[in-house]
Amino acid sequence: EGGTHEEQVKFYTDLFHVLCGRSKISDADGKYLDNTWGAQRVGQLPLDRAGKPVYNMYNYDALWLNQWTLNTVLGMAYPDVYEEFVQSQLRMYQDGGILPRGPSAGNYSFVMTSATAIPFIVSAYNKGIQGFDIGLAYDAMVDAASVGGLYDKSGYEYRTWDGTGGALEYMTMGYVPYDMEGGQNHNDGASNTMELSYEDYCIAQIARQLGRTGVNIAQTAKVKASSEKAGPNEEYYSARRAIDGRPRRSGLTTDRGAYNVEWASREANPWIELSWDTPQTVNKVVLSDRLASGSFVNSGVIRFSDGTQIDVTDLPHDGSDQTVAFDPKTIEWLRFEVTGGTGREVGLNEIEVWNTEDAYTYYMDRSSNWKNLYDDSGFIRPKGKDGNWLEDFDPLDTNQFSTV
Repeated sequence: EGGTHEEQVKFYTDLFHVLCGRSKISDADGKYLDNTWGAQRVGQLPLDRAGKPVYNMYNYDALWLNQWTLNTVLGMAYPDVYEEFVQSQLRMYQDGGILPRGPSAGNYSFVMTSATAIPFIVSAYNKGIQGFDIGLAYDAMVDAASVGGLYDKSGYEYRTWDGTGGALEYMTMGYVPYDMEGGQNHNDGASNTMELSYEDYCIAQIARQLGRTGVNIAQTAKVKASSEKAGPNEEYYSARRAIDGRPRRSGLTTDRGAYNVEWASREANPWIELSWDTPQTVNKVVLSDRLASGSFVNSGVIRFSDGTQIDVTDLPHDGSDQTVAFDPKTIEWLRFEVTGGTGREVGLNEIEVWNTEDAYTYYMDRSSNWKNLYDDSGFIRPKGKDGNWLEDFDPLDTNQFSTV
């Protein structure tokens, strides 16, 4: 109703365009292409009682800055399609270990920057579009906002693990430096900091609604191990690989170098130690073994700086997680010692250490990181790794602001 004929034609044409650039990659029987990290696998969507897929699997563009546009329109005009998009995102997280950014042909492209799926998912949930597993969605968003997640990937960074998205710097320094090295495109520190701050705010809203607690503090720990297997480069099998958060399937060997996701030792019963500069109150450790390596942990013991220890048995050989929960304890370090290792290159895919911090408070505090780039002149200004402002800064120059 309302408007001239020409205005109605324009309006409904534009509304149709909202659905353009999105493609279904699932068939009528629910089979779809899972090509995350080049897996070339045929996946199966859940079916209803009539044997039809519960939802369609979509690939689409990067959802870049769609919090201002598509998120709103889809919620009002096409809520059913919106929900299928979220289901598709979560399916790719389950398949490949990371939320998509610009998924194409069943694979990731990592086009553009940050974790645009986060405000997309939160917007859906807060609009009442809730036919998906919000617990799974929260875990996926927290992963995206961690080291080894989407925050780690600069624009188009598929074939490398350079970390030029600046996740670790964002967590430890409070901003993404403008002079990050490596990566592909759009590793622009100032605008990336602003995007990540907004996405942290979005996670905080769901954390509050779900009453979530805990942050994986392993990703910012100092780490050392009894030994490290030699590899194509110094970092290939290093102890840091056990806390890098990289998805299991994402180990790549390309023309730009070799990338591994696991710590491997040169012994059957190695140890790995994580430490922090200040005391940490923790209540959970999550372990996963190397995947199909021929060398397995089997069993071990976690020793804590407070003198306590916990035995670990039957660590799965398939690389799946084993959670070791316990009453909260305040520590400065912990060491996992393998006691039942088989093979000569025993190690870990990942070790996570979770604290007891309120997740809403943590992500709300982090969402203020953009203020660390707010200079005395009243502008957001790029800052380097050394903590100094970018000199000769012109606030009207698009340098360092290509994603805003």
